[in-house]
Amino acid sequence: MPTVSICIPTYNRREHLTETLASMFAQAFKNFDVVVLDDGSTDGTKEMIKTKGCPVKYYWQENQGESAVRNKLLELPKGGLSNIYRFR
Repeated sequence: MPTVSICIPTYNRREHLTETLASMFAQAFKNFDVVVLDDGSTDGTKEMIKTKGCPVKYYWQENQGESAVRNKLLELPKGGLSNIYRFR
């Protein structure tokens, strides 16, 4: 079964990201790669991910806006471009 890349752009949405990650890791399907690209959050998102210890590939960049973060996400996953799922 192929690995699925779950790509999550975020900007100051720590509480929603916490819920999203908890839900994803509670699923029966486990063959996925989670990539989070933080577009310059200032709400403690990075610290939350470190504290939770989730197996997430976390990237941070200076705030560049929604289009730039989504375009960058296309470069980061390992599951293959045909398997990218984007959450808004």
